[in-house]
Formats: sequence, C-alpha cells, structure tokens
Amino acid sequence: MDAVVRGDSDCSMVGKTILLPSTHTGVPRYRAQNYQDAMALCRWAGYPDLFLTFTCNPKWPEINQMLRLIGQENDGSQVDIICRVFEIKLFHLMQHLKKKKPFGKIIACIYTIEFQKRGLPHAHILLFLHQTLKSPSTDHIDKIISAELPALEADPNGYNAVKNFMMHGPCGELNPHCPCMKQGKCTKYFPKKFNDRTNFDSDGFPIYRRRNTAVEVKKNGAYLDNRYVVPYNRNLIVKFDAHINVELCKLLKGQNTIVFKEDKRAESVLSRPDIDRTKFTEWFEANKVYEDARELTYSDFPTHWVWNATDKKWKRRQNGRSVRRIYFAHPASGERFYMRMLLNFVKGCTSFESIRTINGVKHKTYREACYALGLSDDDKEWNGCLAEASIWATGNELRHLFVTILIHCQEINEELDYDKDELKRVHETSFALLNDCQKTAYDAIITSVEKDEGRLFFINGHGGTGKTFLWNTIISKLRSQSRIVLPVATSGIAALLLPNGRTAHSRFHIPLDVTAESTCEIKQGSQLAELLKQTSLII
Repeated sequence: MDAVVRGDSDCSMVGKTILLPSTHTGVPRYRAQNYQDAMALCRWAGYPDLFLTFTCNPKWPEINQMLRLIGQENDGSQVDIICRVFEIKLFHLMQHLKKKKPFGKIIACIYTIEFQKRGLPHAHILLFLHQTLKSPSTDHIDKIISAELPALEADPNGYNAVKNFMMHGPCGELNPHCPCMKQGKCTKYFPKKFNDRTNFDSDGFPIYRRRNTAVEVKKNGAYLDNRYVVPYNRNLIVKFDAHINVELCKLLKGQNTIVFKEDKRAESVLSRPDIDRTKFTEWFEANKVYEDARELTYSDFPTHWVWNATDKKWKRRQNGRSVRRIYFAHPASGERFYMRMLLNFVKGCTSFESIRTINGVKHKTYREACYALGLSDDDKEWNGCLAEASIWATGNELRHLFVTILIHCQEINEELDYDKDELKRVHETSFALLNDCQKTAYDAIITSVEKDEGRLFFINGHGGTGKTFLWNTIISKLRSQSRIVLPVATSGIAALLLPNGRTAHSRFHIPLDVTAESTCEIKQGSQLAELLKQTSLII
C-alpha cells in the first residue's frame, strides 16, 4: 500500500530481490545441483552402460479413459492428464528396470524429463550396470537390443509395436521433405546399412545387426525395412506400448585418429570392419603373442618391427632401419601428455590399463603412474618436453610452449623460488617505515596466517595512504619464510604493482562472463588446485 500511495507502479522497483533456493524446480541453481549430483554418481559408478529414451504415447488407454470421463476430445490440449499418466508410466518403467532386471543388475540410474515441440514429455535415462555386465559381447548385445523387424507370423505383438513406435521416417529419397532432412541428407543417418552381425566402430560404439530379412512395414505410403528401425528392446516396447529407444553406451578409450575423404558419408567410414585396428592397438596384440616384443617400448618398437598397412599388423623387420618418433602431445592436453610420456619407458603393454600399471599397482590416471615411475618428481618431464620440441618447433611455438609450462605446470615451484635473504632485508627496511595504522593491519594479518585462522580482512583508504606498501611488506615477510602468497588484482595495471601479481581472472580461472551458475575452472588434482591448498595468504 505504501508503494501504491507513492505511485510506484513498477514492481521491479518495489521490495527486494530474492534468489530462489536450489530446491526450487527449474531455477539455474537447481539444475547445477542436479548436474553435480549426477557427476558424483558417475564418479562412484563409473561410465553409464545403457541410454534409453522413453516417449509419451498420447493414445495410451489411460489417457483416453480419463478424457472420456470428463467429456473431452483427445486433441493434445489436456497436458495435465498427459503429464500425469506419463509420470505414472515412467515410475513403473523405472521399477521394472530395477526389479525385473531386463538388462541385468542395475547399480544406479539417472533420468531427466524434457518436452517435445508438440508438447509430449519424454525421459532420457542412463543405466549403470553391475561390474559383471560391463563390456558385453556382441551376442549379449543382440539379446537385449534389436534393430530388426520381428516376423509378423512368429511375433505379431513385437511386429506391431516396432511398426507403431520404432520406425524412422520415411526420409531420404522416399520423403525428401521429412523434418530430419538437411541439405539432402538425414541428420539421423537413416537409412542405415544392412549389417550381418553387431560390431563396434572406432570410438567403441556398436553398429547393430541389421540383416536383410525381407520383412517390411508400410508407413505413410512407403515400405520400410530393417534399415529404418530405431534400436529397441522387444519386451519393453510391448509392455509399455510406447517408443523406447535403447542404445549401448561405450567409453572412448582409444581416441584413435582416422583419415577419410571428405566426400564419404560418416556412416560408411564408421562401418569399415578394420577401423578399430591401429598401430597403437595392434602393439597391444603383438605384445600378447610375441615374448620378445615385450622387451621394447612403443617408441622403440619400429626398430625391430614393421607396420603392414594392408593387413594392419606388426611384422618382424627383416632388413633396413627405422627412425622412430611418437606423435607430440601438448603439456596442456592433460592425460594424453602423461600417457605419451609413459610410452617412452613402459614395455610389453597389452591394454590401456597396463600402461598405467607400475610395479603391479594399477593407477587411476596416467599422471599418477608418471609420479609412481618418478617421471614427475622434478623438472625432468619439462626439460625433456622442451628438448624434444626444440628439434622441430618454430621459435614462436617454443615460446608458447615455454609460457604454457610456466603457467600451468610449474606454479608451486614458481611461488617458492625467491631469494629469501633479499626478502628478509626488504622486509626489515619496509617494516621500520610502517605507521601505526599499517602496523595494526600488519599484526592482525600475520597473526591470522601464523595461527592458521583463515580470517578475512578489508583495508580501506584513498590513493596514496600506503595500501600497496603494506601489501609488499606482508608479502616479503611471508615469502622469506617459504610461505606461498598469491597477490591478485581486478586489473592488469593494478596487478603490476604487486610482486609477481596476477589478475584474479587469470590466477583463479574466473569466467569472463559470470552468471549464477559460474564456477572457477579449477580441477581437483591440478597444479593450481595443489597450489591453492598450500597457499598461506591471498591478497
């Protein structure tokens, strides 16, 4: 009433702003919290194994029964009824997956609900299977996932369910105006190719069995065969009378580089039978078969073995010599860099896991394995990196590499590499010049650091009152004691006034465009994370 009397009709000018808590469905912090929960589950359960898409069927009898009860037509406008029935069906689907175990024992599951453009809800579901069900065989995949039309005579229920819910298109030449078509090609890569058996592409994802069985369905005036079938589980689509797409997830372990011509279709590239065999993966196979091959590192392997590109196999070298090298990996590329480092030392590896197994202990990351092998205890890795790059890199590339190492790889050593005797002399001179107010702040801050109180201080004063002089005195005091101090500023000019100062955005990896969901890009176990753990004071 007071606002109305004052004439404040704009509600944005009345009251105070309230940030909705993360428990409120749909707000940015709610989404961020759910994402973090999902990532925590992934850290515990590992990578997901199955991906399901469950779409609402507006012709479900429960929906029609309720519409008849209230005297309404099924025109899609009764979204409250559709959503309520879909929620009930989704609950029963999740219970069925957990208790009836059509895919085996499930240790965890995650799902999210979205709405199509026409308003129908659908759920994306991730299933995490028990460890005994990881890396299934192609025969097991064929039992739980199908991409073929059942025979009408042998399985009429399955045939009708696939016909009604699991057929894509028609698209392509049969229907160039299908919504999935873009620049004359289907964005979902239909029609697929006939395939006599299930196999895997270079990324580890399955190419499902699609035999030419001559079974067809008629849809929108066109006859469609197995090339248009969306992968499914027969019992699920029959039981729930809806579209339930089932896909196998796979870890991209190899991250192999492949070469293909630009006029090729991605589908044809991925369906090449030997695409998963590379020089690197076949090194594993050679080590499994030949005992003397296990005496060589991957970098030394070409000196005694020759790669046969036709058969995609390593064969013993009969004559000639070879100059060896491994593809360069940038220090900022993370695990790829550390794996490459290990390949210069480890021998006889038969899998990716064996590369990071040191003295019988399998480490979680290649970086941990490097530390266990003593490759990352000092500057050896960086000296070797620079020495190797100096052979082929340009001057500009070497400078960029050197700066990268300084920024990302040497932060702790850099913050401890000071002339402590000189800093003690600087501190003694500066401390004697502090006024009473500066000494009060100095004593409080140093006491907090020495007692590990973790207090927060704010020093206020106009230009020329000696704030920067106070900071420099404190910095020289703590750094002379081998303590780490991180001086930062909001601008580059201000940062230059502090010894070894950096901008806050650079030091703490703060995003330039900050939103309510923004976080500093500091990964656990990184050089910066370890530096912050050892830091005594941030200015």
